[in-house]
Amino acid sequence: VVILGAGFSYAVCRLPLGNLLGQMALDRAFQSAPELFRSSITFSDDYPFEVWLSQLADDQPHLGQIDNGLNAVRFAAVREALVAALREVEAQALVRQPPEWFYRLLTVWHLKQSTLVSFNYDTLIESGVASICLEPGEFLAPDLSAFDALAYAAPVSTAVSPEALFHDQPPLVIPGDGPAGATMRLLKLHGSLGWWWVEGDESGATLAREPVASTFGNPAEYDDHARRALRPGRVPFIIPPLASKSAYYGNPVTRQLWQDAYEALGNADTVALFGYSLPRNDTIVGSMIEGALAHSECAIEVVNPDATSLEQRLRALGVSTPTTAFDDAATCAEEYAENVCARASEELSAKVSPLLAKARTQAEDAAVVRWSRDGQALHTRVIGIEEGAMGALTLVTETAGGAFTTDPGDGPTVRTVIQAIAGARRINARYPDGYESPVVGFDAPHFENPRAHHVLYLIPAGQLRTH
Repeated sequence: VVILGAGFSYAVCRLPLGNLLGQMALDRAFQSAPELFRSSITFSDDYPFEVWLSQLADDQPHLGQIDNGLNAVRFAAVREALVAALREVEAQALVRQPPEWFYRLLTVWHLKQSTLVSFNYDTLIESGVASICLEPGEFLAPDLSAFDALAYAAPVSTAVSPEALFHDQPPLVIPGDGPAGATMRLLKLHGSLGWWWVEGDESGATLAREPVASTFGNPAEYDDHARRALRPGRVPFIIPPLASKSAYYGNPVTRQLWQDAYEALGNADTVALFGYSLPRNDTIVGSMIEGALAHSECAIEVVNPDATSLEQRLRALGVSTPTTAFDDAATCAEEYAENVCARASEELSAKVSPLLAKARTQAEDAAVVRWSRDGQALHTRVIGIEEGAMGALTLVTETAGGAFTTDPGDGPTVRTVIQAIAGARRINARYPDGYESPVVGFDAPHFENPRAHHVLYLIPAGQLRTH
């Protein structure tokens, strides 16, 4: 389970953090309705944006009915400005490609079917999945029977849709064809820019999600005319950063998402807090973490430049599990991603090696790898095998230029590749341009089928990009 806070989106695309985003929203609201706001408000750690917003959202006992009513109007204006500001900065961020470690993490999270608990409104995860080709498959080959059951590698890739991340919670505005293959689960506990509802609906019947339209390098422009046609009378479903959010948890969809997150945390063997600082005034999340992890033996990982303060807050909740901290401000995100990929590759090698060692193939033809790139299955030869330190193995490949190889020619045989992988602790793949990546996924169809072109299907982390 990975808990994602604003620091994650900042690391991926430099999206603004809480106080800065709040300042942007206030400035925008002030420009639209200067008579409602004072322009001199400045948010800081001593006076956070969410504290100020909470004072607007809740009736204050020292104010009369008119002043509390004005605060309600101010709150609505700021919430609308918050959505507009975030749409703008997200569109600017999606113009560029994210750092490579982001795609690597998505690849591993997909193959391991991780649960992502996000408190962010942005759609970076969804757009990232839409930008790469994540094929349905197994992180670990379950048994040798799968070798005979799988069909010959087809040239058309069936990429996992970002819609599959949600398990239909909330449902799409217009129902689609359903999810394509098992993948990670994304629980957005504070709502999302792409979610809509009729405000105050406690039944949850009006809460719906729009399809993901943006990819990195090709952001979709927000169309309010389409919104009015498909989602008449609805507003974005985002739970504002309030010290008390109870009024927004009345519908069953939101409650189910939180219950699913609590269950996932309670069953996790590893919990990573990526860019989430567990602020003291976020009592709801603190209660969930305390209830799920206070007596858990799971490993805790922290990706945060201020890891020490976060660990202190975790201990205050009774979470005493030793933590692994990635806390260098400049490199913590990339270091965490590299660590996750390396561990995935090592786990893959440990699980796959016994299976490969039992494979009864006598194939002496050259081995071919099938990379899933640009939405297609690209076949390319293995032209070399290099052994490195600490049991690392590198498969050196050539490019087939987009053609599907039928005669692999000379090169390491299938049996040679199997034997090399069976003794490896970690598997890497190197591209013709020199790029090297840990291999985190595996499949090996038809080692015993004489009609099959022997293919070693590998998924190097982060290299399934289609845009």
